[in-house]
Amino acid sequence: IGVFNGDLLLDIIIANYGTNDIDILIGDGNGSFTPAPDITSEYASRPFSVSVGDFNNDGKLDAAVANSGFDNLKVFL
Repeated sequence: IGVFNGDLLLDIIIANYGTNDIDILIGDGNGSFTPAPDITSEYASRPFSVSVGDFNNDGKLDAAVANSGFDNLKVFL
């Protein structure tokens, strides 16, 4: 959970193991969320965990996604 689009409203990021994609749900401030376009991972990457932080110190949230299918970590800046 964090602000991913700069509007100061909380959004949600989800790793989808079964569909090999990352979903971002954009918050509207009233408890509802709108899906943003999926971020598709590589086939059989099996993303299972997301960590959020400003990893490159640019003032914007980034996401690190753990993939069990490839035993790796992919960072979205």
